[in-house]
Amino acid sequence: MLPTITFKICIIFLFTALIVYSQDFKSIKRNAEYGNALSQYDLAILYYVGDSVQVDKNKTIFWLTKSAEQGYAKAQFYLGTFYYNGEINGIDKPLAFNWFKKCAQQGHIGAQY
Repeated sequence: MLPTITFKICIIFLFTALIVYSQDFKSIKRNAEYGNALSQYDLAILYYVGDSVQVDKNKTIFWLTKSAEQGYAKAQFYLGTFYYNGEINGIDKPLAFNWFKKCAQQGHIGAQY
């Protein structure tokens, strides 16, 4: 089941990247730096897929964390997924489930499984 979940996550991430693509990288980054949770999430996606910038796993995690800490459910879900799959310093299932729980409480369907 895990490969199926990972595939679905990649598809959702790439679909979101297409939406973000229409925005200017500089404006997304500026808004992210000002603390906008959606822009922080969008910037994380850009760094994850390498759209407009070079792929950077550390910046992906940094911006996802910033967004997730502000309560943005999508960021919480993907951060949980990264911890669950070991994409951040090895597998950390307790931390993954913590992020899943936070976004599930906001009604994020993917985390409610």
